[in-house]
Amino acid sequence: MWLRMKVVVLGAGAVGAVIADQLTKSRHIEKITLADVDLKKAKMLRQKLGSEKVVARKADASKIVQLAKLLKGNGIVVNATIPKFNLFVMRAALRARVHYMDLATGGPRDLVGSADLDEQMALGEKFKRAGLTALLSMGVDPGCTNIFARYMANRMDRVEEVLVRDGDNSTVDGHSFAPLFSPDTIIEECLLPPLAYREGQFVRMEPMSGGEVYHFPQPIGPLTTYYVDHEEVETIPANIPGVRKCDFKYALGESFIQTLKALDSIGMTRAHPTLVGDMEVIPKNVLVSLLPDPATLGPKVKGHSCVGVEVRGWAAGTPKRVFMYTMSSHEDCYKAHGVTATAFQTGVPPAIAVDMIARGEIARTGTFTAEMLDPEPWPEELRKRGMPVEIIDLPDGPAGAPQSAM
Repeated sequence: MWLRMKVVVLGAGAVGAVIADQLTKSRHIEKITLADVDLKKAKMLRQKLGSEKVVARKADASKIVQLAKLLKGNGIVVNATIPKFNLFVMRAALRARVHYMDLATGGPRDLVGSADLDEQMALGEKFKRAGLTALLSMGVDPGCTNIFARYMANRMDRVEEVLVRDGDNSTVDGHSFAPLFSPDTIIEECLLPPLAYREGQFVRMEPMSGGEVYHFPQPIGPLTTYYVDHEEVETIPANIPGVRKCDFKYALGESFIQTLKALDSIGMTRAHPTLVGDMEVIPKNVLVSLLPDPATLGPKVKGHSCVGVEVRGWAAGTPKRVFMYTMSSHEDCYKAHGVTATAFQTGVPPAIAVDMIARGEIARTGTFTAEMLDPEPWPEELRKRGMPVEIIDLPDGPAGAPQSAM
């Protein structure tokens, strides 16, 4: 049964803008509430979107009771805030009896003080009893990458390795250190000991270690990638049988690595309060406040972003090695949508998932991640919204080294 759904998009940043914009075009979405702790920001985005479906509201993602009141009467909340708010928003969704979706997760709690995916998944029974869907980590990576892994696994007799690779050759005019998504999140991801999966065991690697030149498709080409802590590694081996190796590597420039290490060495990335004079401040919050807002960088970014998954296994008795990916130009995304490729790629998948829930195509209840979805509709759904999806055969040899398209 197709529904006319009311949606709350929590977070009026660049990704929230993409999600809301995509949903304004859906005939299955009746109303979109843009909610942000900064009401002015939400109102400005509403005006920019220019749709009668959209209203702006003030909301604090850490206030469960207040947020539940805002969510009441809607169909779903898409949590486009940073991961430290995930559990608050999930609990508000349960109170309000609405479906839930987020784009990434945090933790582990013993290292960074915020909830890990395990704590979110532990709410699964409550969502199931309420007849509610909670789709976790449904951005591009994680999100599309999980779906790509499942899509290719369905076409193999046996999967042995799933290697997630994210490459971006962009430059940002006027900035030498300017993350293209939440600075809070990228600082945390890069400085955590990254999780990897090896022969049935989870292991922690050294932060930003394992430098490897990966040959991304043109026009990006070879980039040096490093281990970064990411959600896919925690869930893909548990949900795709036979996987012996899984890791995530991100293309990081030497300047970025040295800058982040230097900031970390002097305590500027700490997330706990320190005394400055007679005032307590959190150094990481100060650092994030000094970095440019990713939502403002669109016109300054040049280059391409590629997010993909290399899957290695066996099909019809022969070894198979493929790379399934999406690639977008920052300049083209800004001209068409007013955002960077990073924001566009992250915002489109959750908008598709909301549409699928409204159409009854995602009906699973409880908590789950994207590799547990049916992957078959996704390549075409992404292409229809301007996110190309390609699959290329990889030969034996250097990492990546893409050859012929399938």
